[in-house]
Amino acid sequence: MSGPSTIPTPYGPATPTPAPPTPTPNPKPHMVGIIALAAAAVGFVITCIPGALIFGWGLMLIAFVLSLVALFLKGATWPAVTGLIVSIFCPIIALLISFAIDSTPFGGTLGDFDDSIPESSEFVEDPADDRDFVQIAPLSAVGDLAFGDTMVYEDGFELTVSAPEPFAPSEDALGVDQDSNVVFTLTITNNSTQEFESFPWPWVTSGGQGATGISDVSDNQLVVGPGPEALIVPGGSVSWTSAWSVADPGSLTMQVSPDFVYEEANFTNVE
Repeated sequence: MSGPSTIPTPYGPATPTPAPPTPTPNPKPHMVGIIALAAAAVGFVITCIPGALIFGWGLMLIAFVLSLVALFLKGATWPAVTGLIVSIFCPIIALLISFAIDSTPFGGTLGDFDDSIPESSEFVEDPADDRDFVQIAPLSAVGDLAFGDTMVYEDGFELTVSAPEPFAPSEDALGVDQDSNVVFTLTITNNSTQEFESFPWPWVTSGGQGATGISDVSDNQLVVGPGPEALIVPGGSVSWTSAWSVADPGSLTMQVSPDFVYEEANFTNVE
């Protein structure tokens, strides 16, 4: 008998199938790179603002240094590379934009424009311009009036400030910080032919120093401060009370006007 026959197999020995490669996760950018990119972007915007060029360049320099540091840290480098590019080329672009603005008729010539504006004394006053408008008086206060007198303006407005009276604030009152407390009654009367929106702003001094306005929320009839912002029709009037904490009730002066376009009047009890 012949020995067992060996039948060759058509295939070689089985080999294990290699596993697919594990995908490498994309690294996140380092925080330093993000800060560098943000600093470069903000710096570029600031360099385009007239007069702020040096501050923008300072941010660009910081962004340049941070970008170099971020290149050697772990994580994605695209913010660092972008910040580096911005910090290098954007100052040049901003400088060119600045030169372009200065060379236009609207840039770099503001000083010449200001010089071309005439002083108030150079304007020629046209009487026809005053026909439909209230004349704006100077801001300086007019001569002293006694409390109880009435300031009469050329267009018919009247402003009256009563004599001061003692005021007893409640426990919840604010602004009570001096020796005495007084209250005034102010009245604005519209004797003109036009509606008028008042916005008075009184200021009181006493004994050579400023008084303090009192706010007392427990007194519903007390209006303290600059006065009511009210629309006064022709022939109408508005009154309000204004309380103040003062150093010397025998030496009081109030400056007040119906609105900021009117000259202020001085009311006083100083002889």
